[in-house]
Amino acid sequence: MVNELNSRVISERVIYNKSITDIEKSIIKVDEQIEATFIAFAKGLDTDLCNQRLNKLKNNRLELSDKLEKIKKDQPQLLAIDPIKARNYFTNMKKIYNSGTNEQKRILFKTYIRRMVLDPEDGHVSVVFYPNFLQENLRRGDNTPRHISSGVGDGT
Repeated sequence: MVNELNSRVISERVIYNKSITDIEKSIIKVDEQIEATFIAFAKGLDTDLCNQRLNKLKNNRLELSDKLEKIKKDQPQLLAIDPIKARNYFTNMKKIYNSGTNEQKRILFKTYIRRMVLDPEDGHVSVVFYPNFLQENLRRGDNTPRHISSGVGDGT
């Protein structure tokens, strides 16, 4: 599961890096348009027209710079989780659920589970854990995982 989640993060990083490259290219184009406007002004283009264009380009560049800064703050990070510890963690949760008291189960759910949703058509229960990048789908009454999803980019 950890390896699958990390491979999804790597895929997200490819998309992330492309987004940064695209924004940086857009900033370069805007800078070139600003320079071209100054050249046009020096050649005698109307001052008001140049000022309008420069203001528009300046605002565009600021928006792109802000967008770039926000994206850089949200870089997808690989999970620093030991796969053996993760397996033990879920095994312990299953043990508590299978043999624990109702109070232990309540504490387990309250502490580790963000939400559970039953799909009545196929009998699957979607369990979204804290942190929100772990999700495990179980068939009702069955403790074996059916599907593991990262929740990254797949609408979960």
